[in-house]
Amino acid sequence: MRLKVVSKVAFVIALIIAVIGFSTKGFVYADKLSTSLTPANAKSCAITDIPQEELQESKTIKSKNGNKVYDVKNPEKYVKALGLEAPSPGAKLVGISFSYSNPAPNSTTNPSSDFTTQAGTGYYLKNIRSSEACGAQVIRSSYYTGPSTPTMTVTETVSASFNANVGVSAQVVSAGVGFNVTSTYTVSDSYSVKVPAGKTYNIRANPIFLIKNYEVWNDPWIGFDKKVGSGSAQKPIGVCFYYWEV
Repeated sequence: MRLKVVSKVAFVIALIIAVIGFSTKGFVYADKLSTSLTPANAKSCAITDIPQEELQESKTIKSKNGNKVYDVKNPEKYVKALGLEAPSPGAKLVGISFSYSNPAPNSTTNPSSDFTTQAGTGYYLKNIRSSEACGAQVIRSSYYTGPSTPTMTVTETVSASFNANVGVSAQVVSAGVGFNVTSTYTVSDSYSVKVPAGKTYNIRANPIFLIKNYEVWNDPWIGFDKKVGSGSAQKPIGVCFYYWEV
């Protein structure tokens, strides 16, 4: 009789431990989450949406550090897409250039990829896709009158960021996209700018962001993995130049 009572007690204790253990795992997900998300600040038109035949080596801006600088051949086509505002009434956009000070290898052709966790560990990222876009923040604005070849120095610390429609932690996103989404990065270079005779240019510099779009998946203790949300992360990798004739 005593043996049966002990067996029943042991069974009840084991059952309670199992229930508590399962509930605790559920709370672990909550401990990992963050609802303090930074909204994306890149323009909707990605650099990678511009056809390669529309790009050429820049004839206006040269990097003194040897970074590649590219011009858009027909910049007026992208004024609306990039949401650009003229610095003054009547100003005409005469050029768009891109310079990569922190290049992201294969960022424009990187296929979808997965970051997989071990079973039962919670959220992870899947189907990660890369692109590039110019940010909205102006980090340098200068006026130059030609004929001249002035030097424009750009040095700015820009924050990475991420956002999602589900509360996934910065740690999980950082591991998935391959960079720290809460860090700051410096874009820095000196550029020689060629301004033709009789012209005055207002040259504005904005950061280029590497954009990582991703799906958020949940890996439960019991059952199959499932998609629970999506989001994006951004890392500054260079500078966009917009030069206006004023």
